[in-house]
Amino acid sequence: MLVYNRFGGVGRALPTQQVLLPLPILPEEKRDRRMWFHEPALPKLLEAFVPFYVEAMLLAAVQESVTAEHAARMVAMQAATDNAEELLRTLRLQYNKARQASITKELLEIVAGAEALKG
Repeated sequence: MLVYNRFGGVGRALPTQQVLLPLPILPEEKRDRRMWFHEPALPKLLEAFVPFYVEAMLLAAVQESVTAEHAARMVAMQAATDNAEELLRTLRLQYNKARQASITKELLEIVAGAEALKG
């Protein structure tokens, strides 16, 4: 049994189970009923084929898992970037409000001082 995360689109990893060995056998109604001769003999053919089959299945599972991980990282990084930009906008607004309040206060003090000198 092979268990891995299959890539199901950006931000979506699907837990997957797949039977690796024994090889899946077609149902009786889907089998070809003609007589087939294998050269070399079927046991030797399977002996040569099965290691390649297992290697290909493992490689496909690893590639699917890596792709799903990269997609998840990409989504997480995009969310972090969006959050950082929102935080930057909020902090910039607070800074500008504080700066404007400070400037307004200084102008009021200057005007009040000028009025005091007049009067």
